[in-house]
This record gives sequence, structure tokens and C-alpha cells, in this order.
Amino acid sequence: MRKTIVAGVAALAIGGCGELGALAEALRAGLDKGHVNALAYQLTSDLIELETISSGLSGLAGQQVQLNISIGAAPIAAAPGFRTLSTCVGSEGVDHTYEETKDDYGAGQEEARADMAITYRCVEGAMVVKKFEADIVYKDGGTGSILAVEEADGSQDGDLLTDFAEMTVVRNFPQKDARASITLHTLMNFGGGFDAPLPGRERTFKYAEATIKMRSGATIYQEANPTTPVAEGAEPESGMFTRELTFVGGPVTRRIEEVEIESAGKGTFEELTDFRDGTYSSRSAAIDGDRVKLEETRRNGVEKSGQLNLTTGDFSFQTTFPAGHEIFTITESGTWKKGAAKRSYSRRVSYNDPTREPEALDVEVSVQDGNTLRATFSYDAGDNYLTGDAAITREATRTTSRVTLENGLGDEVVVEEVRYPDGTAEQQYAKDYSSTQNVNPDETGQFAFAADGSGTGSVVVYAADYDVSESYVTYDVTIAADGAVQIRQVPN
Repeated sequence: MRKTIVAGVAALAIGGCGELGALAEALRAGLDKGHVNALAYQLTSDLIELETISSGLSGLAGQQVQLNISIGAAPIAAAPGFRTLSTCVGSEGVDHTYEETKDDYGAGQEEARADMAITYRCVEGAMVVKKFEADIVYKDGGTGSILAVEEADGSQDGDLLTDFAEMTVVRNFPQKDARASITLHTLMNFGGGFDAPLPGRERTFKYAEATIKMRSGATIYQEANPTTPVAEGAEPESGMFTRELTFVGGPVTRRIEEVEIESAGKGTFEELTDFRDGTYSSRSAAIDGDRVKLEETRRNGVEKSGQLNLTTGDFSFQTTFPAGHEIFTITESGTWKKGAAKRSYSRRVSYNDPTREPEALDVEVSVQDGNTLRATFSYDAGDNYLTGDAAITREATRTTSRVTLENGLGDEVVVEEVRYPDGTAEQQYAKDYSSTQNVNPDETGQFAFAADGSGTGSVVVYAADYDVSESYVTYDVTIAADGAVQIRQVPN
């Protein structure tokens, strides 16, 4: 289960000193692993990736857009020692302070000592908290602190924590740790009780920010601003969420990710990356139900924009290149949805050189009998023209494929392959040139491949006048796992 910002804040606020060590680790892990769950911006123009990412995006259609930021979590526990004050001790309407030192933490806890103080007031015999403070010393030599006071612009009921409290939690690490500190600041409603919510009440949160500072100078900052207070353990339904990372070394200086959830199934994602050489890149995605709009600017000046329909799989994209590049634009469109019986892809490339022919690629794919995929395609670049078709059949014991290619001159290549579950494969091909008069193909080859990609085979090349001279040359071919090829001519 994904750890949410709500649970993380609850653990800090309610766990008191005894849970802070575990929480700090959970917070760091949450920040390391937590990421904006927006697959949309990853969409690229590559044909293979279209199917994968379309599948990933389809899970967002008609559902709440899960674009919130995870910050981590830890078990929720009461502040140690304060349950003894469930019955108020002291005069009504007067501030009282209760102090406690805890230094008997067990082997499984990181804290060595905690000095805690709670300022409270008796109201009709019940304890109402005004301020909570704690100073912590950890077994690893680090230190920490917790402070809870009423929100600055809260209900102003005598600074009592009956509405939203402003919580600040700090964990300072020893010199041997790569982290310098973790700081969490949040606004939380205690639900009517500090130790535990009163019956029928629940804790809610309306803001949280966390900062991790590294000794190298790098920082990780996350901020959550839900539109309305969020109940403990629940996901924000709307709001703004930000993550900012700063770097000391390497090509990147800063990366900002910002997510806005407007409502269920509707939201936006933006990412900006600054590089040390002064360049930048940006990506954005806007999701509204089953429609996704995407924009991308790469650091080399290439810009890409387009849209995708998650339900139908229809897409269209245009890539524009900066001045001085040989390519002017690339446009792509089609329908590409995983599991669909028919899919299509079209690509057009135009060049800045007016004498250069534009390129056109069209692909049509269909699935037959559940396990056979058939495809036809054409490629046209003026003098360079190619058409072809392919058939791939998947069975339990093997996958067979046959691909036929033909150019504008009538030359033809046929490639057949059988792949087995253990990774081995067999392949054969035949080339037939229209310029020759051979009865047989002009060139043939057959190979056997091992699971690591290595293989052996032979190639036979026939003379153009094979019918008359019956001349041909045979080559033995050895292919290593790293791709190295050795070719040896075999005497006739």
C-alpha cells in the first residue's frame, strides 16, 4: 500500500518522540521512492513505447488522478507518558506544564533520551493542550526536536490546540551520515484529543512540507497543499503538490515537479529541469478523463506536443526542430492501444532542404485468431521506396515469424524465424534481385542462435548468370555473444 503524506504527518504529530527515529527513516524512504505518479509525460514518439505507455495511462481513465506526492509513514502511537493526564490535574482556566524525561528506549528504537513538556489548560475538567515540545538525543549521536503550537491564523481561542496546530519536527544527523537534517512542517487538527481522537472525530491535515538537506549541499523538498483538509489515511482529492531537488555536482542543478489535481480524473503535471550549462528541459501533461495533452521541450531546442485518447488509443504528435537542424518537423498519428484487434501508425518527416524528399511511413497491424499478429507497412522517401508485410504467431512451444520486404525496383527479401521459450532461435532468409535472371534466389542464408545471442550459419551467394555457369560462393558465419562476426569463405 502506498504510504501517504497524511499517514506520514499523523505519525510525526501523534507518535511523539518515541517514534521519530523510525519516522525519519520512513520519511527519507518515502521521499526517495515517492514520485509523482504521472506516466503521461513519459510518452515518446517511438512505436514500441506507444503500446507500453498507452497501457499505463489507461489505468487513469475515469479514475481519480493519482498525482499526489508520497512522503512516507510510520506507526501511529500516543506521545509516551502523557496518557496519565487524561484526567486534568490543576485549576480551571490556568496554564499548567507537565514535563517528562524518557531514557529507557529499547534496543529496537533509535532514541536515547527525550525531554518532553506539555503546556495545557483545564476546561470543564478536561485537559486541552496549548503547546507540546520535545528535545531528542539519538543513539547515533544525532539530535531532534518537536514543537506544536496553534496555527498562526487559526481560531485564536487562547492559543489552545482545538483547531489546526502548527507542527515542526526536526531530525539532525551525525557527521558520519550523508544527510544533514530532515525537517517536516505541517498543519494538523488533533481531532479533539492529543493522545487519541475523541469518539466520532478524526485527525485531518491541510498542509505539509518536508525538506532533506544533504551534507553535500543537495536538498530534497516536497510540499502538499490539498484544497480541503484531508482525513488521516485518506488521499487528497484535489490540490497542489510540489517536489524540488537541487544538486551540487553533475549536469543538473535543479529539478521541479508540480502536480495539480483539480478533481477525480482531471489534473496537470509539469516538470522543469535546469542544467549547469544554462540549458533547460521541460515536460507537461494535462489529463481530463480519457484525454491527455502533452508538451515537451528538450535542452537541445527540440519541441514536441500532442494528444492521446486513453479509451480509443488515438494519438497525434508533432516534433519541431530548432533552426539549423536538417529536419524541420516530424508528425505522428494513429491508433495504438494494447489488446486492440487493429492498430495503425503514420509518421511524416519534412526537411529544411527543399531538394530533399519528405519521408512517409505507414503501418497497419491486426490480430487474428488471438495469437497471430499481421502487419503491413510502406516507406516512401522519393527514390527510396519499400513495402512489406509480416506475420507473427505465438504458440506455447515456439513463436514463428515471416517478413517480406520489396523495394521500388522489384527486389525482394523474405526472412523466416522460429524462437523457442529457452531463448534459442533458428533463422533463414532469401534475397531475389529483379536485375538477375536466376531461377533460384540470388542469396540465401540460414542460422542457429543460442540464448545468449551467439550463433553459427552459412550464406550462399549465386552469380548473376547462375543458369549458365552454376557458379556460387559459400560463406561460414560465426556470431559471438557480444555481436562480433567472423566470416570465412568455403571452397566449392
